[in-house]
Amino acid sequence: MTEIFDYYNKRNKSKTYSTKLLGEFRAIMRLILSSPRMGIKTEDENIRYVLSGNYALFYEIKSCTIEVLIVWDCRQSPGRLEMCIRQRR
Repeated sequence: MTEIFDYYNKRNKSKTYSTKLLGEFRAIMRLILSSPRMGIKTEDENIRYVLSGNYALFYEIKSCTIEVLIVWDCRQSPGRLEMCIRQRR
């Protein structure tokens, strides 16, 4: 998320939009914590995702924790997504 925040700070020369995105991501994470299985299932039973605008937040449900694997900009090539998720597991 820091990379997204930094990108929009530099691009827009303002923290307004990146702060808004960060707030949206935090709200999604609170929802996931309260209801971990709310996300859309993937091929892997323990990995799910939630969409927010142009972004998908992928997370893995573990025995006692929920780990955010990646915040994916859906405008990117989907071919890279699986590789990025595997690298973070």
